[in-house]
Amino acid sequence: MKKEKYERLAAPKLLVPKATKKAATKPTTIITSNKKAGSNTPKGLTKLYKTIAPKKKPALTRNAFMNKKSKASPQKREWEGVKNTIIAERATTMVPHTEWVDVKAGSEVTEGGKEVKGKEFSSGMQQKKVTTMKNSGLAGWTDAYTGERILKRSDIQIDHTVPIDRVIKSGAFKKNVDAGAFGVFMENLVITKASTNKAKGAKDLSQFTPTHEPAKYAKRYGNVMSKHKLVMTHGEDRAYKRMTGTEYDTEKTPNPVQHILDMQRGEPIAESQTRRDDFWMMKARKK
Repeated sequence: MKKEKYERLAAPKLLVPKATKKAATKPTTIITSNKKAGSNTPKGLTKLYKTIAPKKKPALTRNAFMNKKSKASPQKREWEGVKNTIIAERATTMVPHTEWVDVKAGSEVTEGGKEVKGKEFSSGMQQKKVTTMKNSGLAGWTDAYTGERILKRSDIQIDHTVPIDRVIKSGAFKKNVDAGAFGVFMENLVITKASTNKAKGAKDLSQFTPTHEPAKYAKRYGNVMSKHKLVMTHGEDRAYKRMTGTEYDTEKTPNPVQHILDMQRGEPIAESQTRRDDFWMMKARKK
């Protein structure tokens, strides 16, 4: 019996192996100089190759911010205009002047909010130290971190109380518009000298304490964080309490401080910030 006839009789139909179809392979398209094929035109190249999406850049970088051109004067940097505005607006001829004045013996004598003993005299008079602002007749500026008097414009540098690098770590700004607005936020900008600015650098509230009015510095830092809905690290919160003697105002920005347990397990502040933003976004949607 022939083999073909035997297979038809002996082998069940379902067990007979089916002929497998070979998958049709598409011919590889080769880019040529033939204009009729359209393969080397922009439209043809788009079809042939998948465009690789560019990597997302941070919404705020120091170099991008410092070198951003001004819309009003494209040949100048926007930061130069901001700097000149601050220097012009904050120049003053008024300087603090401290002197001793006569008062009656036994009257309350205070200095810096605390009662002190003045210099007493046998005539029933005593003296107390009084600080007032007087016109010096010479324009100048006050270093926000040291209290020094700056008389030369060339010695001035403008510093961000809440550093740009600190905001980049938070990942709070997803849009360049929001990031740019923070960079020129006037309440965050202070006048200082080059040496002081270098010493502070990109240090945050927990890493830097000024010698001049530390409480004022901490409150300004906290106000900027609050207005931009930035979450404070646990270390920043402790430094705020140490410098001001008060708790950070949590009424302005709900949940503005990183939880101590998140800090202990080494959670980056960006994660705390994202969780806070997601939580309040979901709460707003429910309303």
